[in-house]
Amino acid sequence: MTVKQSRVDVAIVGAGPAGLAAASLLAREGVAVVVVDRESEPGGLPAQCWHAGFGLWRY
Repeated sequence: MTVKQSRVDVAIVGAGPAGLAAASLLAREGVAVVVVDRESEPGGLPAQCWHAGFGLWRY
């Protein structure tokens, strides 16, 4: 794991739809934001969705 130190105003835990939306809105307002997630790619539960036509297929 790489550790990078920088100053941020807000840390958002979770790179799902809500976390990414919050980060986007805050960044547009000039807030320094970092998003952290346990997965290597963003997306949250929709990225694992099994309904045809929705989400990303990982398998």
